[in-house]
Amino acid sequence: MKAYIENDMEKVKLFIFSKGRLLERKMFSYFFEEGRKEEVLKVLVGYQNHDGGFGNGVEPDLLCPDSSAIGAETALYILDL
Repeated sequence: MKAYIENDMEKVKLFIFSKGRLLERKMFSYFFEEGRKEEVLKVLVGYQNHDGGFGNGVEPDLLCPDSSAIGAETALYILDL
């Protein structure tokens, strides 16, 4: 059973690292490897605008660069994780 789980995790990792953004890759590393939360936060700050809000595609379905409620919600969700 453990071999199946390890094989599945390797498939998940390959998918995230080939299709995911830097944010997803850092989050994967944090949760499943020895990644640091500071690395996730560093990437998350890249989505923050000068007004303090979040945009720039932090929520992948909303690529608008402007700050939005959905961007803020997504950033807060990531912080909560």
